[in-house]
Order: sequence, then C-alpha cells, then structure tokens
Amino acid sequence: MSKIKYYLYGDNQHILMFSYPLYLEQLNEFYEKVDDPINADVVFISYSQDIAFKKFPEFFQFQKRTNAKIILLCEEPMWDLSWSGNICEKEGKTYATKHNSRAKVQIHHLGYLDTEIFEYKKIPYFLTTSDIYFKNYLTYIDKIKNTDITKICMAKKYDVSGIYARRYDITDNEFNVGDDVNNKCLHFFKNKLADDFKNTNELTCDFFGENNSSYEGLTDITIYDSLDFHAAKLEWSFLNTKFLFSIENTLAKSYVTEKIFDAVASLSIPIYCLPPTEDIKFKGINLYDLLSNDYETLWGELVKQINELDLEPILKENLEILENHYLSDYELNIKEEISNRVVKLNENVDRILKED
Repeated sequence: MSKIKYYLYGDNQHILMFSYPLYLEQLNEFYEKVDDPINADVVFISYSQDIAFKKFPEFFQFQKRTNAKIILLCEEPMWDLSWSGNICEKEGKTYATKHNSRAKVQIHHLGYLDTEIFEYKKIPYFLTTSDIYFKNYLTYIDKIKNTDITKICMAKKYDVSGIYARRYDITDNEFNVGDDVNNKCLHFFKNKLADDFKNTNELTCDFFGENNSSYEGLTDITIYDSLDFHAAKLEWSFLNTKFLFSIENTLAKSYVTEKIFDAVASLSIPIYCLPPTEDIKFKGINLYDLLSNDYETLWGELVKQINELDLEPILKENLEILENHYLSDYELNIKEEISNRVVKLNENVDRILKED
C-alpha cells in the first residue's frame, strides 16, 4: 500500500500530531512528508488563524499551487470555537474565507467537535504528545512519598491559585452558565471566578500568567514555549497552592489536558469543570454539577466546599489513582492511545480523499 503524501502549512505546524515524535513513529507507517505541496495528497493545518483574517490572501494563493485536500486537524477546540465567521459551512461543505470577500477555499475539518479522533480510553490526547509530562509526574510521586503531607499543606501560601492566560478577546461563543454547556469556551467564566477568588476576604488567592499577576521565572514562559514550564509549574504548585485552578478553556467531548493531573502531582486539590462522561477518576471540586444561571449560588457552594473539604484523604487517594491507574504501564498505554488515534485519523483522511 502506498503512503499518503502530506505537506504541513502554517506558522503553527509544531502544534500538530505530525510534529510530535511519539506520534511520528506510527504515522510514518502510513504517511510520507513532502517538501512541495504540488506533490501532496493532503495538506495539514493545525490552527484556524493560520488561514484566516490577514493570512487568508497568502493561503488563497498557496492553495492554487496544489490539488491536495486541505485538512484542518485541530487539537484545541477553543480555536474551532473562535472562527468568528472566517471559516463557514455552506451546503454541507466547509470553507475558509475572508470577511466581505467572495474568495473562498474548501477545507475539511477534523477536531474534537466533529470527529472521534481525540477520544481516549485511559490517557487523554494532550498527555500523549510528549513523555515529559509523565516523567515529571513520576518524579513528583517519588518526591511526595518522602514528605510530610500535613506539613507541606500547612506551608502553602494560597488557598486557591492557578496559572493560566487571561483572554480578553471578543468571541461569538461567550460562555453563559446554565446555557447548553457542550462545546463552549470557558475563559470568560474562568476570569470571573478568578476575579472573585482574588477579591474575597475568606480565602487567600491569586492567579498567574498572561494578563494575570506575574511571578518571576514562572510566567515568563508558557507550555508552548518550553516543556520546562511544566516542571516549573509543578514545583510552584507543590510549594504554594492547596486548590489548583484546573479548568479547561473549553467544554468539549474528550478534551482533557494536563491541568487536573498537575494538581494531583503537585499535592493540590483540582477545581475543574468536566461532564460526568469524562471518567477522569480524580477527586476534587467539579464545577459542572454546579453550573446554573444563578452564579451567586454557584459561588457560595464553591467557597463552602473549599472550606469544608478534608484535604489529606483526598490528596492521598488522588496520588494512588495517578500512580496505579495512569502511571502504571504508562508507556504501553500511551502507545495504545496513539495507535487508536492514528486508526481513526486514517479512516477520516481516507474518507476525505475519496470525496469528489
């Protein structure tokens, strides 16, 4: 069987399974990278903004050079939810375009919202893109075994803290609690929670990252700049916070990143928001069950749970779950998850190639 020839387009090629060493070993059995799009069967793009807004004219000229199918393979559902009209559906087909322009390019979209590629049995997608995450978790499991949990918890500075980039951009999908919570961005909701935590007199709280407070040596890099950030985040959280803000940017099926795992590995209780269908195992405070249009009631219940939870039993149970369910045979589990995703990707790409 001949391999599918592919070309990578855009400034964000590094955020794509075709750029992750753990994936390439299996992908290379079915795909061959080419340097000229004229020789490609498919063109993969990872980020919608690489073909939208001011970048659309360049993309429009590029696509004239190839007869390949153009596939937006997106690993971040919030990017899909912030298309803002530059990628649209018409008569059952998807097009990239530019506002007030007649020019358009047909693309094929593969992401969390319309495929099963990113589904997982045990290890979520984000944790299979690099083995650094699991190596860091193993390091902290060993570190915690040699510490006094009570002493560590008492020494932590913040009741609630988090490390995330505050977003101020205007989108068409502002999250409203109590509305349909599927496939929604959460950054407005996260910002409001963070502000209320910082302003309450009941708890000691602060948040760090772009457009939040700064912490030298921690927030001057991000997870996309360097994987060193992950170890820095774990160490800071281990020393500083009892409850770690672990809310994703988006509510979407199968979308779970490193955030909850980071809380567990840093001896913190996760505050997260996931539907019960995401059987992530860990104990913490799940805001999904509290979502309603009555924000004040939600906030009051959240603070109540923070004040009443007995931390140490939960911390110990979560550590056992991390070690026994996720870290045991993690290399084998990661390979199995990657294999399942490659199979699903192949099914979708094959379908697209057969379309007229």
